[in-house]
Amino acid sequence: MSELGKKIYRLNRTLHRDFGHLLVGLTLLFAISGIALNHLHDFNPNYKITHVQKRVDQLAPSASDEQWVQHIKQSLVITEKLRHVHSPSPSERIIFFPNTRVELNIKSGVANLEQVVKRPLLFPLNQLHLNRAGIYWVYLSDIYAVLLIFLAISGLFMARGLRQKVKRRGHLMLLAGIIIPLIYWIYLSGGGASGS
Repeated sequence: MSELGKKIYRLNRTLHRDFGHLLVGLTLLFAISGIALNHLHDFNPNYKITHVQKRVDQLAPSASDEQWVQHIKQSLVITEKLRHVHSPSPSERIIFFPNTRVELNIKSGVANLEQVVKRPLLFPLNQLHLNRAGIYWVYLSDIYAVLLIFLAISGLFMARGLRQKVKRRGHLMLLAGIIIPLIYWIYLSGGGASGS
């Protein structure tokens, strides 16, 4: 290898190493959120939704919606501000809070709660993954993608002096990494997943 070739080789190794360290955090971010977003049909990756049924003491038949709301907040320990009260029938009330919905049967005192809470780690990660953090994050994501391309290509020239057997294995893995997504691309282009 010429002196120029050695300099290019060392520069490639240095940049590959430094950019690799730089991108660890972003790679983990996109990998973790990517796994979560891939399973939207299995669970809600952004919110944890719980359903609970409780019974509250009944008020007088003449009690107003406002009295019922205060009673529900005290009985069920809800600290959120009221958004709206809906009355589908004289004996039913649906009380909406920012993160809680209460379906109340006035006659029986049965209250069905639905509470929606953001998942502490996954919610912000997913918002970043979906580019919902503003234009500067979009630019940062573009830079990240370009650097990933560099890492993929520079990685092909990282090793030298390898045994022929190791080189063959590397070539096979490179081909597998190209062929597998290519098969899916051909499958989707042919309308194979149109029914999903």
